[in-house]
Amino acid sequence: MAVPETDKLNPTGSWILRILIVILLVFMLASILYPQKLWRKQDALIEDSRERMDNLNKVVLRYHDVKNYYVASVDSLQAFMETDSIDVKAPVIEYERLSLYDAENDSILIGFTDTFHYSRITAEEINEDSVVLTLHPEEDFAEILHPVSWSLAARRGLTTFARGKGDDDIYWIAYSDGEIKRHDFEWEPFQVASKDYILFRKLDEIWTDPISGQPYELSLNTRLTLYGEVEFTKHRNPVEESVVGNQLAKNLVMNLLARRARGALDVFLKESEDSSLYEQQLELADDFFEEEVIKMSKMRRPTSVENETQVTVPIDSVSYYEDQKVIRNKLFRIVLDDQIRKWEERADVQDLLPHLSYDESYQISEIDTVGVLIEPPFDGEYKLEDKTFLDKVFSVGPIENPGYIENNDLSWEEKR
Repeated sequence: MAVPETDKLNPTGSWILRILIVILLVFMLASILYPQKLWRKQDALIEDSRERMDNLNKVVLRYHDVKNYYVASVDSLQAFMETDSIDVKAPVIEYERLSLYDAENDSILIGFTDTFHYSRITAEEINEDSVVLTLHPEEDFAEILHPVSWSLAARRGLTTFARGKGDDDIYWIAYSDGEIKRHDFEWEPFQVASKDYILFRKLDEIWTDPISGQPYELSLNTRLTLYGEVEFTKHRNPVEESVVGNQLAKNLVMNLLARRARGALDVFLKESEDSSLYEQQLELADDFFEEEVIKMSKMRRPTSVENETQVTVPIDSVSYYEDQKVIRNKLFRIVLDDQIRKWEERADVQDLLPHLSYDESYQISEIDTVGVLIEPPFDGEYKLEDKTFLDKVFSVGPIENPGYIENNDLSWEEKR
């Protein structure tokens, strides 16, 4: 039996195959496009989180400016910002003459420094000899700040133009065949709410991380001044608690003797007119070291080694640095060189060390709050919740940590 021509053109099952092909194509496109959507969402969340932390940091700095100390309490910061106001001063206008010598023509460069609140300068020509320049606030601040204007006037024609970037350039150039004079329009001081002036996000949204939905974690950073002193006393007879039994104390004594000997040697060589003595430095160092050993053997009053350093740590770590051993390890880590080790083996040194006792004293001499650490409420990466079936199918993995701000230092900026 012959097969009809229509059946040859449409074999059995062809529609099923076509449907499967279409489904596979749709799935393939979805596997490319949907993850891109999720990645864009993650990038937007990271940028959102950084903006919120940046605004929160502005609150921290404003609080410090007013109160003269830092706090890491969200409640205190929020209550403060709800009532705080700020005096708005006239924006600073940069005004630089480009004519550096007496000339028939005059040219100046004009711009502004506050690029946070203001965005651009526009020019309105009054006549061929004068122009009014106007500084416009950013769109986010247009409701609380008004434009600022000033005029330029010249005797013989005046030309003004943006420096290369059109009307949005923050710098303009003015040129004239004669002298240019500037006149600022009167500025009336006024006050605005700090939350409207220093923030570019709403106050009620900056406390919560958009990635996790949890509040940001704030902690105070403190600068500790660690101080330590090791005092040495010379005794007529050997003492049981001598420096011999304490490696650090013994190293400090050796380092003290060596430092004094080398310092005296340097002074001697600088004052000497005989350049050949530099070739005898090793032998001369031995002589100066011997003199220092003799001096210490005859000393009647205690001598001490002191050191001081500063560390910046979270406030809840202060108690850790109250430990005497921790301070000692931060302050005194003496490494002896080969020459000092050789000196340590001398007979006069071996005779001196048992006669030296030591007394240690370590403390935190000063505590200053230096800033606030602002960070997301999670460590490392964060797994976002899969809200739809496609989210589960085309999951792109956890979102990266957006970073942190420590002592006004933004971790995600290249220049820190």
